[in-house]
Amino acid sequence: MASKYQFWLTWNNEADKIRIPVLPDEYHVKIGNNDESVDVAGLGETTVLQNRPAFYVSFSSFFPSTYFKGCEVGVIPPSTYVKKIRQWKSAEQLKPCHIIITSSDVNFFCTIENFEYWEKGGDVGTLYYSIELKEFRAIKMRNISFI
Repeated sequence: MASKYQFWLTWNNEADKIRIPVLPDEYHVKIGNNDESVDVAGLGETTVLQNRPAFYVSFSSFFPSTYFKGCEVGVIPPSTYVKKIRQWKSAEQLKPCHIIITSSDVNFFCTIENFEYWEKGGDVGTLYYSIELKEFRAIKMRNISFI
């Protein structure tokens, strides 16, 4: 039975994409705030609301070296995934990625903040990894006219 979830990481306006082959056991979404607490004389502590910071999404899984029943897609050499993610992270054109987790509200442009991978003994060729993605928001320039 196919999962309702699919994890996609794409780059360059969907021209290049990765479907995560083995779904992570869990994923984490971090939504913080930039609000400030200030102490106002005669009133006490109050909060000054600020614009929200970027979202973060992180997860860990592995790129299998051989197919097994838990694979969401056919097996691609694990080094191919690693090479692609490393290229996107250090891309000369500095384009954001796009993270999409179907059947969830995770769907935004992002930067690859951290990517770590390793190999374990007894499972030669399979690469385990963890990745942290940070929401990317394009800067919109405004014209200001002076009279």
